[in-house]
Amino acid sequence: MMPATTTFVYRGLPSSDENVGPFCEKQFSDRENEWMRIASYGDAGWFLSEAGAQLMVDVARHQLILGIGETVRQQPDVYPEYHAWAVYSGGELMAAASCTPPHKYVLADSSSVEVLDDLVAVMADSGVTAPGVIGNTPTVTEFVTRWSGATGSEARKEMGQGVFTLDSVEGLELSAGRIREADLEDREQLITWWQTFFDEVLPDEPISRDDAAERVDQRLDPVRPQGVSLWEHAGRVVAMSAHSAPVANSVRIGPVYTPPEFRGRGYGTALVATQSKRFLDEGRDRCLLYTDLANPTSNAIYRRIGYRQVAESAVYRFEAAAASDEEH
Repeated sequence: MMPATTTFVYRGLPSSDENVGPFCEKQFSDRENEWMRIASYGDAGWFLSEAGAQLMVDVARHQLILGIGETVRQQPDVYPEYHAWAVYSGGELMAAASCTPPHKYVLADSSSVEVLDDLVAVMADSGVTAPGVIGNTPTVTEFVTRWSGATGSEARKEMGQGVFTLDSVEGLELSAGRIREADLEDREQLITWWQTFFDEVLPDEPISRDDAAERVDQRLDPVRPQGVSLWEHAGRVVAMSAHSAPVANSVRIGPVYTPPEFRGRGYGTALVATQSKRFLDEGRDRCLLYTDLANPTSNAIYRRIGYRQVAESAVYRFEAAAASDEEH
């Protein structure tokens, strides 16, 4: 009789009768007489080939894990290190996560609370470290509870996010100006805005100018499928809105940024509305984005454009557990 937990590790190419990717570990655990398969991936293509179709059933809720995987598959230099984990039962995807160190873990929705124990166990044992986790509620809430129990770290909530999707743009009266695509002449301005955006949104995790420059350069590269759109008024660039590589015929919008001196004039609204309509007119099924739920103004703006919220997400940061009184 097979033990309750058996691990098979494959290094290199799979054998002809095993549909697994390179550097893929499978672990099988008997939970109430039901065999679960837990796969660890070091290759985004293999992860998407096994889990992608089921994640795409709800592209909006899984836009981040799908988008990152597709970016790594098409442009591996963007995230040189990639890891993913998935839990299956009878071929059904029960839970999944990915990580591109040094960035946070990204979760897919889980089908049950109990299966997160399996996911946490394989992630904690993987040796892959991340500063936190992003995921939809309630999955992410249950995950951090189990992660803290397994690792001894504490999880602090940094931000609540709205997960939005759009398939048609409302007819709005837009602010004066025009949309255009950013080019190399905009580079220095975009780097400053990119860095400022993340300083405002996540003040505890500021990014360096070099990191901002790397992200901007990737979006200004004409060979790559992502880019940055700008709103220009009276000869001045007044707002930016980036977009990621398409996945499942959908485009993820963001980050969106308007400098303080240009806010309250509708420039960001006009830019996102025009940008989103352009993608839909080009044949995309939907546009997707995340919002900061602590910013009611931006959430109301996106709803006026036609975006609708389909989930709530949360960003957590892991911190070392505080020392107990006995340790002092």
